[in-house]
Amino acid sequence: MPSARSYSLSELVETSGFDRRTIVYYIQSGLLPKVGRRGPHTRYPEECLTRLLFIKGVKSLQAEGQLLTATLAEIGRALTARDHAGIRDLLDRNLPVDELEGLFAQDAAPTPAVAAPAPAPPVPAPAAPLIAEAAPQGVRGPSGDRRSYGLADAGIRKRFGTEPPEAPVPATVDHEDAHPGLPGLPGLPGLNPDNFEQQAPATPGEATLDGDLGHLLRELEVRPILNARRSPPGAPEQWTEIPITGRVYLSIRGLSTEDAPIAEAVARVLKRALRTRASPTSA
Repeated sequence: MPSARSYSLSELVETSGFDRRTIVYYIQSGLLPKVGRRGPHTRYPEECLTRLLFIKGVKSLQAEGQLLTATLAEIGRALTARDHAGIRDLLDRNLPVDELEGLFAQDAAPTPAVAAPAPAPPVPAPAAPLIAEAAPQGVRGPSGDRRSYGLADAGIRKRFGTEPPEAPVPATVDHEDAHPGLPGLPGLPGLNPDNFEQQAPATPGEATLDGDLGHLLRELEVRPILNARRSPPGAPEQWTEIPITGRVYLSIRGLSTEDAPIAEAVARVLKRALRTRASPTSA
């Protein structure tokens, strides 16, 4: 029985159309199977090429407007929902859009909610004031520093303004100063943004979807702003963009790494709303 076909990295680049850095990044992100220690003579299994062609095809359909934009994390979960033969079958049938929509809809389906953890006991205040931390840097992806928070390609992208800061501001931005008259939400220590995706309504049109979106947006609004003015003069202002469709993006100013899961939860609810309301309603 002949052995399974394997490929060099150069062959994967030539066949899939992705560059070397992107393929290596996909391996590190878990989108492609691990191959152990990589070197100039490393051979990659057939499944690597199959998954690369699937990702390439999905991105092409998204660029043409036939599919809603999905993050790499969502594509990865869709890949794990099918085995190698199942992905190969979709490719052989030219990636039927209706089946892909069903595959991504399964990824966005609600699951039983998980109880929020109990808040930790209060910690005594330190004797000396803490020094403000520097603004966190985004994770470097295949296209360089314009990526942020671990998602590449159609995932989260960082955008910078060009106007310098007008004047220094305090090291921390208090909620009441940033949002006068807007109260914070109760239960913040136990907030788990993933629970909002899990609490999706069982049928389209229920008010829970809008309620989850409003709650998440309000929570994102009252979070402290990552202010570029705390950096040296001339430091750029940070914006973070998350694609909802090929033309519509969720844009947040001063998003910190700690609050990125809330922004991603907002994006998931928006995509879920599009998938739910785009599907035909039953009589």
